[in-house]
Amino acid sequence: LTAHATPPLAIIALFEVSISTRPLHTADLWARRRDVDSLMSLLYEFICMLIWGARSQSSGGCIMQPIKSAEEKIADLRLFIPKATNAILQFQALLTRLETDSDFRKLWNRDSGAALSAVGIDPEARRELGPYEDGAQCVNCITPGGNACHC
Repeated sequence: LTAHATPPLAIIALFEVSISTRPLHTADLWARRRDVDSLMSLLYEFICMLIWGARSQSSGGCIMQPIKSAEEKIADLRLFIPKATNAILQFQALLTRLETDSDFRKLWNRDSGAALSAVGIDPEARRELGPYEDGAQCVNCITPGGNACHC
């Protein structure tokens, strides 16, 4: 059963039949969660096909262009890895300052952007990843541009 071959109403109907035949027990809650996740994945795949004519990636985005060649990927990684390595060092510097410097912690609580700048992190790097529908969700990531991100 795939979303690109099955209309969404049929997917929903199959989902309803699959969960309605099970008794409602606490032990089944995780299984139902997997059913919901599977349904959402199929619906997302179908939406990608309708809107962009593209298959979705497992990482959550829709593929709207062909996969890069090996040479292009090598060039991208040669640029990204040094930047990402620097971003990790910036995160380490931020952690050290937050753990050891009470004045820096006060600065962080008052103006996190200034504190980030003090350790070399661009407070606006997060814009490479946003906007967020439900507000910022900081996971201390490294942006596609290789910058340390703070949300």
